[in-house]
Amino acid sequence: MNIYDAVTLFLLLSATVLHLIGLILPGWWIVQENDSVSYFNIWFVIYCTDEDNCSETTFMMSGDRAWLIGPAILEVLGLATFVACALLNIYYLLKTKTGKAIRKLYAILLACAGFIIIFGLLIFIKKKAGLSRVETETSKGEPGWAMIITIVAAVVAVLDSILACIGISRNFKKEDEPLTFPDNMDLSLIVSVIGDNKKF
Repeated sequence: MNIYDAVTLFLLLSATVLHLIGLILPGWWIVQENDSVSYFNIWFVIYCTDEDNCSETTFMMSGDRAWLIGPAILEVLGLATFVACALLNIYYLLKTKTGKAIRKLYAILLACAGFIIIFGLLIFIKKKAGLSRVETETSKGEPGWAMIITIVAAVVAVLDSILACIGISRNFKKEDEPLTFPDNMDLSLIVSVIGDNKKF
């Protein structure tokens, strides 16, 4: 295991845990009113009139809230991509002679996961911030810690993808270099051997 493999694995695990926390916690979008606070997430909303009096309502993703299906699918897809990246990472850590293709696939999937998560967040923000044509009840809200954690997870994933690409270019540089011969080497013997092999 080289240093790049160790760091990319650590960043991948960090991004996965952060994204999972962001999906579970309430407070993607917080709406503060005179006598209550509402904590919105993809899956549910928590209404609090004070610290001891809170109620949780699960979203029904239909009717006016059918658009929540889009961000939900994207965020779950991002999490599933993290799991796929973890399996690829474990595979090439256990195999001492893995090629560059597996590592490239890992870097591409990781970058895709980060951008998928960001895209899902943008859809959520557009709808929840009242930026759509129809103003919603959450137009005066603000992002909460759960959304910030999810954004950090996406950024870590993209940075991890870049680091994985750097590791590929460093570790496989010698492998990709063209075959060269010293200037003083007689190539006639090599040419004759190649010519003899063609006869077979």
